Amino acid sequence: MYLLNKKSGMTLTELLVSSMLVGIIITGALSSDYAIRTWQKRIEERILTQMDLTIALEVIVKYGWSAVGTGVNEGTTLDFGAAINYYKDSLWEYIGFTQSDGTIVVFFHDIDDSVYLTRYDTVPSGEHIFDDPTFLKISDPDFFDLNFDADGKLQSVKITLTTRFAPSLTEGSLDNQDFTLETSFLPPGLSQ
Repeated sequence: MYLLNKKSGMTLTELLVSSMLVGIIITGALSSDYAIRTWQKRIEERILTQMDLTIALEVIVKYGWSAVGTGVNEGTTLDFGAAINYYKDSLWEYIGFTQSDGTIVVFFHDIDDSVYLTRYDTVPSGEHIFDDPTFLKISDPDFFDLNFDADGKLQSVKITLTTRFAPSLTEGSLDNQDFTLETSFLPPGLSQ
């Protein structure tokens, strides 16, 4: 009967210890939540960056694969008879693929002014139709190479796209990693 009539509560020490334990448990739960959200954000950024690279590479290869014409033209002036037009220097570079409808689909990068690879169409009248001025953010401006044999015949076009989630920022170990996709092809419609 004595135990049932005892009306003692928690002591101050017990109250402080239980409050600290509850605080530790809540802090652990919030820390876990933050870590999971950070990890999920990093994964989403990686996936979005890799998807952008994949789509851009597929678009470039699609137009490159369907290029038609005779030979390759290197220079600042487009040749509508050449299957592939290209130019590289320290300030800008482009590669263009002549399509069967007479347009040249150009992928252009201004090395000094932009982190964007730009896509536009040029029609025989010389007019530029900008389809996508921000086609892809790139962190490495050297995005294509043409490989020739000893006789000067084109062997392959190599496209290498490198980007990161925020290309204008420096590469970080986990937060802003570089991702690269690369492929090589030779347009079947190219006559040399």
